[in-house]
Amino acid sequence: MLAAVCYAFIALRGPGGIPSVLEKQRVLRELERENAQLTREVDAETKRVHELRNDPQVIEKEIRDKLKLTRPDETTYIIKQQP
Repeated sequence: MLAAVCYAFIALRGPGGIPSVLEKQRVLRELERENAQLTREVDAETKRVHELRNDPQVIEKEIRDKLKLTRPDETTYIIKQQP
């Protein structure tokens, strides 16, 4: 009986015991949160790519922002940030 109790104690406290299982569950929850965040980012980028492929106004805005271009009737103000 004592041997069985000792074996159970060692099995539960050992490398495959309760602390190990709890750590694996914590890591799993963390990876699931990270996966959900990455899924949201992929969805946002997919939506952006779709808009860039299909909406000429979005394409024009992107080009104008990147190249800092304006239309003839627009005025652009560039405000420098203080360090």
